[in-house]
Amino acid sequence: MLNPAKLKSSFDRTVKRVKRAAFVITFSTLSSFPSFVSRVEAIEPATANEFRGLAKQAIELLEEHKTVNPDGTVDYDVPKGEVDRLEREFKRVVDKLKKEVDKDIKNQEWARAERIIGLFYNFLREMHYVDIAEDLLELRNKIHDDFVSHVDMGSPGIYTIQGSGKVYVISEGSSRMMSMARTKAGSNARLFLVRYLNARSATVNFFGLPLNGSAKEKKGVHKFRILVGFHKGGRVVLDDGTELSEFAIAEMLERDRKFLPLD
Repeated sequence: MLNPAKLKSSFDRTVKRVKRAAFVITFSTLSSFPSFVSRVEAIEPATANEFRGLAKQAIELLEEHKTVNPDGTVDYDVPKGEVDRLEREFKRVVDKLKKEVDKDIKNQEWARAERIIGLFYNFLREMHYVDIAEDLLELRNKIHDDFVSHVDMGSPGIYTIQGSGKVYVISEGSSRMMSMARTKAGSNARLFLVRYLNARSATVNFFGLPLNGSAKEKKGVHKFRILVGFHKGGRVVLDDGTELSEFAIAEMLERDRKFLPLD
């Protein structure tokens, strides 16, 4: 789960680069906007259309107010009035998004809701709209908390949620030392993953994101269970060189009907 405190610190550093009278943004940000526009299909159609419209306005404003520097870099200096207007519009769209997310949570469509949050969060972070982006972090935490509250941690194994493209492992470890029990649970999570792929060995990249955990102690023995996932860009490289993305593994799990146990 994202750390709001660390992200807030990052936001604070970013916002210092924003001028009082104008909004300045680099060329790399401009070039990223079309990708945001093309990937918003996860959002409800009406909200997606509004999002596209605002993104298009942002692109046009940046093009209209760009300056090519002597070193070849490009700055974008948009009047503060336009920045404030766009901020109000984005706030209105995010308020609509919150209602859509509540509906997704009710329908247990957590992965879909997180995709929506990710799109809006990344876009608004690039735009330096700190307060709105922070609202989305709080909403993402709400999604996460609801998700983990429904996961049945009593069945260790490797799973997915249908249509999510995500891979989850429930693992456990036991020891007379809690720290060792945690370590074993993490190691066993990787073993579940490699064994499912029928590989003797594999290089697992960006796996080990802790999503939830529970601990019990009986007669001096600690048992720790953990729900683990991939970080963004996660993949597995098998010993024969075959590379599998998290999405590809999730598709395999769907075909095998290995769905995350939920209450």
